Amino acid sequence: MKTLFLHVWQSTPGGLKPTYLKDQGHDVLNPSLPDDVFEEAVSIAQQEFDQDKPDVVVGSSRAGAVAINIEVGIHQIGGWKWEEIIAAAYKQEGWSSVVFTSSSGDKGVNLIVEGEWGQLRFLGLDQVKAYSPDHLVGPSRVRDMGGVLHREQGATKGIITTTSDFTPQALRDAEHLFPRLELKPRDKLLTWLEALVSQEERHAFPSD
Repeated sequence: MKTLFLHVWQSTPGGLKPTYLKDQGHDVLNPSLPDDVFEEAVSIAQQEFDQDKPDVVVGSSRAGAVAINIEVGIHQIGGWKWEEIIAAAYKQEGWSSVVFTSSSGDKGVNLIVEGEWGQLRFLGLDQVKAYSPDHLVGPSRVRDMGGVLHREQGATKGIITTTSDFTPQALRDAEHLFPRLELKPRDKLLTWLEALVSQEERHAFPSD
């Protein structure tokens, strides 16, 4: 299997993970990505992707944001990896606890997010749907999350995050659960991740 492995911010190629994959017989592409210019990192990753046509693209945190900016790359990232990317984003936002649920018994929730929200405790329940563009999230998923929120009265908010979008009926049904339900379609997801990357870069490279 050919893997494009994008290293995390302030790291270099040849780390433990890509080396391990190579030792297991995988063909690993592990380009050097600049820390200070996000667009340049995306350009380098895109060139590797276009030239070598990897089977899998791997990246978390900032590297995950680079990966999803590769053209057609967003839908080549598996569902489990999307959960990792989104969990890392929640942690970067500052939430004190982000927990993965068991895939065999998640009861409609993939991530449990907890922390302080002003003077209040926040408990968020996120269902992640890594769908292709032509596979829209339907009203049944909204109803499922509505059931979760009814069952989990202590939850502040339910979130349905998808790499695709929602059907018109799903959007209408979600209105009845506002403000306890947030829908996060592809465009909103990418905007959120890119904003976190920009924030990380501003902190790392403050202007004079």
